[in-house]
This record gives sequence, structure tokens and C-alpha cells, in this order.
Amino acid sequence: MKNSHEVPELTNGEFESFTKKGLVLIDFFAEWCMPCVMMAPIVEEVSQKFSKKIKFGKVNVGDNEALAKKFNVSSIPNALILFNAVLNVPEIVPVHRKKVRKILEKRAIEISPIHNVHKGAPPTIIFHGTADSNVPFHQATLFCEEMKKYGDHCEVIPFEGRGHGFFNYSKEGNPDFIATMEKTKDFLTSFGYLKK
Repeated sequence: MKNSHEVPELTNGEFESFTKKGLVLIDFFAEWCMPCVMMAPIVEEVSQKFSKKIKFGKVNVGDNEALAKKFNVSSIPNALILFNAVLNVPEIVPVHRKKVRKILEKRAIEISPIHNVHKGAPPTIIFHGTADSNVPFHQATLFCEEMKKYGDHCEVIPFEGRGHGFFNYSKEGNPDFIATMEKTKDFLTSFGYLKK
């Protein structure tokens, strides 16, 4: 979103006067929020299309926490719990079918979590099978190293010899599912999101 030239980024001081008159659409975003990054070009396009009817503005919730609180913006995550997640999109683009590859190639860096890490990212725990043939295990460790460079909390919980989807629930019982849920509970408790 920071490359936008059409939709103005508003501060606490500018917000009230900007929204005082007329029909207004405000995009609350965070630079590290992947859905926010993915929505940016859509907001830009819509703002151009409806520029004569609607005023468009955007607010960086990291820089303007008071506004985010005032409007109960809660879609920005407080913590991330990831399971065999693709964290370096450009690395996996070549293995996809041609149609998917064509879509991903254009925006791989833009939607790639490892390329968008910054100070203040939410604490993250990653469960990853070391034998995952869909998403290489090293993506998890490299992502955490990048997070730590910015002082952000990140931990990888490796599951030795496990492939993609090792954590899935099963009626017969899956010890890996139970283990990931227990570690998730401990992780969320350590940040005060769950009570002991």
C-alpha cells in the first residue's frame, strides 16, 4: 500500500476533516498484513472508478492505533499460528501448474510473507513437518530468522519426518494434532490471549 499515489494515507489529525463531508471509504491496513497488501491494488482501482462519488482514504493501524481502536478494527492479527505455511512465495512458484504460476509470478514478492516482515509483526508459531515435500521446511526457519532480525517473536516447532498435513484432525486420534493444539494453547497463554 505504501506505493499508492491515488488513495491518501491519513493520520489521526487529518482523519476527521477528511471524513466530515460526503461518502467516504477508509481502508485500515498494516504494511505487514498480507490480506491488506493483496487488497491495495483493488482499493486503488475502485477509488479511480468511483472518484467522483466516493472519497477514498487509508489509515495505517500501526501508526494510528487510536483510530483503529475507535473503529474497532480487529482484523489485524494479534498472533499467527501457521501450519506448513508457504512463507517464501517466489521459491514455490516454479512447482505450480502453468496457470497458477502465471498468476503468482506477477505478485510473488508482494504476497510473500518473508519479503514483508517488519518490526511489530505479530508473534508467530510455525508447525512444520521436516519431510514436507510441498513446502520446504527451511522456509519456516528462514522466516523466523528474518522476524528475529526485527525483534519480532517467532518460533518453529519441527515435526521430524512428517509431511504436509501431518497435523490434520482424525476421528481415530492423531497424536500430532493433539501436540499442535497443546503447543498452540501454551503459545497463546504465554502472550495472555488464553488464561492459565
